Amino acid sequence: MAANRMPNLSGSAPVQRSVWRPGGGLLTGARLVPVRGGLPEVSPIPGRRVSCPVLVVLGVCLGVAAGRAAGPESSPGILLPGLVLKDFVWPEYHPPPHEKQLRFRLQAAEAEPGEGAWVRAREVVAERFGTDGGVELQVRAPRCEFHTATQEARSDGPLEVRLQSDRLVLEGQGFLWRQTNACLVVSNQVRTLLRGGWLAEKVSPLATNARPLRLPGVAENEVRIESDRFLFEGATGRVEFSGRVRATGRQGDLRCDRLRFVLAGGATGRVDRVEATGGVTLERQDLLASAERAVYLPARDRVELEGDVRWRKADANGRADRLSWDLRQETLQARGNTVLHWIRPAGGLVPGQSLLSGHETGPVQLTISAGTCDLGPRLARFEGGVEVVESPSNRPEARLLCAVLVVRTDAAGSLESVDATGGVDFEREELHVTGSACTYQARLNRVEVAGPVEWEEGPRSGAGDRLWMEPDRQRFGIEGNAELVWPRPPGRVLLAGAGNPPGAPAPSTGVVTGSAEEDPAEPVWTRVHSGSYVWSGSQLEFTGGVEVEDPELELTCERLRIQPPPEDQGEPDLWADGGVIIRLAGPPDSRITATAQRMEYEAAAARLRLTGQPVVERGDGSRFTADEIVYHRRTGVISTVGTYRARVERPVETGTNGLPALPWPR
Repeated sequence: MAANRMPNLSGSAPVQRSVWRPGGGLLTGARLVPVRGGLPEVSPIPGRRVSCPVLVVLGVCLGVAAGRAAGPESSPGILLPGLVLKDFVWPEYHPPPHEKQLRFRLQAAEAEPGEGAWVRAREVVAERFGTDGGVELQVRAPRCEFHTATQEARSDGPLEVRLQSDRLVLEGQGFLWRQTNACLVVSNQVRTLLRGGWLAEKVSPLATNARPLRLPGVAENEVRIESDRFLFEGATGRVEFSGRVRATGRQGDLRCDRLRFVLAGGATGRVDRVEATGGVTLERQDLLASAERAVYLPARDRVELEGDVRWRKADANGRADRLSWDLRQETLQARGNTVLHWIRPAGGLVPGQSLLSGHETGPVQLTISAGTCDLGPRLARFEGGVEVVESPSNRPEARLLCAVLVVRTDAAGSLESVDATGGVDFEREELHVTGSACTYQARLNRVEVAGPVEWEEGPRSGAGDRLWMEPDRQRFGIEGNAELVWPRPPGRVLLAGAGNPPGAPAPSTGVVTGSAEEDPAEPVWTRVHSGSYVWSGSQLEFTGGVEVEDPELELTCERLRIQPPPEDQGEPDLWADGGVIIRLAGPPDSRITATAQRMEYEAAAARLRLTGQPVVERGDGSRFTADEIVYHRRTGVISTVGTYRARVERPVETGTNGLPALPWPR
């Protein structure tokens, strides 16, 4: 049958010839190309049969619309009001070398001409295809308007969007599609399902009538996003949600003002980076974080938050300039002006004789400031100008300063260890300690401070190479180059007691308290140097090259033990062993210097006993030895036990031939 020519409605473009096929249909492989004021005589889809009357009506309608849109220089065309077209199709093809492959197609069950080049369509399906024929985007809408010149589609009604072979499914209200730059905007009530999560390898296609967004809950491999608006740029794959955005998935519940990511092309649709800005909050299990901006890296399962970052979890909350949240390992890394507030049910972090042992009742509020902070399920690390302020419920504040602080807990949250290094300085009540490093082991309930160490508590102070405390046993010690200084009360006591160990509860009576500056008189000190000392509530023991400096006593020995009296009333008992040299204060003639292997002082009787080849010399030059020598401080009498030898220096006294009186009984 001879080919027929369709009329050129505007005369602005030539018309191709087509060949009729048997059965009254027109079969053609040519392209439908919108032209200025006219429409070629071709089929919209290769291989599709279109009845000749429909093509004529379609050409008349679109020719009129295109002519109106072309401007005053073109033919105005012929308006056919009320004309309804069935099975409306508008295709566009890829440029060479894929010119036979569809790039875009809009189909509608019905279409009718509108103002200018606009066509009002119903039951619309708009699709964008890749060069391999895969569906990159599909939009379904009950109705829309389509502009034949600019290839824009718009509607204020509902729509459904499917991206990348059903990787992303979206529903919303009102949209604008621009085919020229492959841009889709949805303006209201956006609900989105990202099937397969952020890192889907491949998802199975959905049935045409499937509505997964209507199903309740969120599956393990899904992300649901709600927002006011939606933008998709097909050229770059960029996706943007804005206005009251909420994304829910395995990673948690994310809320923000704007959410952006790039949906990679191909069958996988991989998302490498998700950016959230404006009022960002992320909630996961019992951890809630907020910031001005956030970036989620799905491959690493890590969230980076910036700008006024704050977080809260169970009994802790904090803030920082930046926060890195590893969702896989459940760890936090805070950077810049980090502050952590931590409430512990009992026991703090600042070393001492009470709170570390957990015996303190009531919660303890911790405020930890640092340059950086790494928090894990059982470990916390702070670095850079670390300051810990501890606020017990019923005690004064305690404070710890250091360069690096590492805190470890067990699975139940109980403290396992505390390690502080670099310029360690801590205070608890009146106890103040400085050193280079500090370690607390809960298993041993022991605190160790590496030196050089200095400590002070009220008027008492000390120093050494290493300090340790055992809170449960109320023991305190210094090892290496040890020094201890404490004030002595007025009176002629041989050696004043030093009181309870530092950090332990102060006695109610019998021990000097307060600072030395509070006493209007010039303070008087007792100073002891030794290799080390161990201090408990029952005794204070020095070992190794002990030297005591006191207004009433000078003593050197290898070991000195001081035992306080009951309830710390009166003088303590003393024991000295190994190369004892003792000098007792007194008037020049009666001043005593003694040497022995052992010295015992019984405070209740004011009796000083020397054993082990004792030798006593008086200020008047008298000298004697015995198996045992006892000096009675109250009476000044010296008695001996066993064989003794004496040398008495007689002063020059004229007018007398009497022997000098011995100051001790035989």
